[in-house]
Amino acid sequence: MGFDDFVDDLDPMAAPVGTFGAQPEEVDEDIDVLSRADETWHPGLGFPDGYGVCRVWTDETGLITKVRVSASWREKLGKKVHLSMPFAQAFALVNSYFPVEAKSALEQDNNHQAKYPLSWERLDTLTREMANLTQRLEAMGDGGAGHWEGKCALGESPDKLAAIELTEHGQLGRIIFNTPKLEESRIRQITDAVVRAHADARANFVPSTYVEGERDRVQAELRELRNETLAMMRRGFK
Repeated sequence: MGFDDFVDDLDPMAAPVGTFGAQPEEVDEDIDVLSRADETWHPGLGFPDGYGVCRVWTDETGLITKVRVSASWREKLGKKVHLSMPFAQAFALVNSYFPVEAKSALEQDNNHQAKYPLSWERLDTLTREMANLTQRLEAMGDGGAGHWEGKCALGESPDKLAAIELTEHGQLGRIIFNTPKLEESRIRQITDAVVRAHADARANFVPSTYVEGERDRVQAELRELRNETLAMMRRGFK
C-alpha cells in the first residue's frame, strides 16, 4: 500500500470531547492536508497511519517536528486498539523514508589515484589477487561479518505522558503512553508530548559503533584492488 492509499479524515477544526466547563482546545488553523486524496504524497504532507488517527511531520534529519491527532481518535480506535498502534504505523513509514545508511564495502572511489601506470602485467596481477579475495569471501559463507555495538535510547515528555524508544541505529522504535494520563489528556497535550519525547530521545542517543569482522577486512582489500584497477584504466598506458 502506498502513502496515497491511506484514507484519513482528521478534522483539525473539530472540537474535542471534553467535560462540562472545560476550555475549548486549541486547534490547528493550517489547511487540512490530510484530506487531499488527489495529491501525490510527499514529506510535507506528513507520515500517516492506517487508522486515520495520527500524522507525523519531521525535518530533513527525521526529527519529529509536528504531530496531528484526530479529535475523535478514541471513537475510531475503540477499546481494543491502543493509541500506540497508529503511531507505530506512522513511525514505520518514517523509518522507511529515513533508512539506516549502510556504506558498501565495495563502493567505487572515482578519486582513487593509481599507484602504477596501466600495463597488461599489472592488470594480470590485480585480476589474480581479486580472484583470490573473492574465493576467500565465498569460503566464509555467512560467517565473518561485523556487528554493531550500541544501545537503545529512551526519551520522555516532561509531563510523563509519552516516551519514545530509539533503536541502536537511532530509528524510531516503541512509543509508550501513560495510559491513565492518556485517558484524561487533551489532543494538544498528546501531540506536544510525542514531539518532546522524541527530542529527548534524540538528546540521549549515542551513535552505535561498527566493529569490523574478517569479511569487512577482505572486502576492503577487494575494494582497494578494484579501485586501483579502475584508476589505472583512467590513467591509461604509459
